[in-house]
Amino acid sequence: MPRYRAGVDRITGKPLTGYAHMEQCVAFIVQSMKGDVVMLYDLGADVDREIGRGMHRAMLLSLYARIISAIHTWEMEFRIRKIALVSMTRIGGLAVAIDGVYYPEGRYRNYKLIEPATLNIPLIAANLRGAA
Repeated sequence: MPRYRAGVDRITGKPLTGYAHMEQCVAFIVQSMKGDVVMLYDLGADVDREIGRGMHRAMLLSLYARIISAIHTWEMEFRIRKIALVSMTRIGGLAVAIDGVYYPEGRYRNYKLIEPATLNIPLIAANLRGAA
């Protein structure tokens, strides 16, 4: 039986375990800016630097690189297989779809338990900067 990680939902305060907890953690990592989390100053993907600028291939590659690097650094239970831009708005909002593999016991370096995972993460400039 897998030893799932547990936590608390950031919005409702209800307990989270397993896949739902990993999904919240990945979204938090991607949507955080470096320096925002006390005592974990390197946590975050710094995608705010790319959002709201003109969209071109180099910017998109930089965005993907920041996301992949942050997730692989901070989330041991998830590995990315594919990442794609799924939506873009005129006011600087983006959303990415991330396909990967969820390892329920990855924090114990046990990579034998495998579950496929697909995450959709919105990246909206106002939300990333803490504005209402």
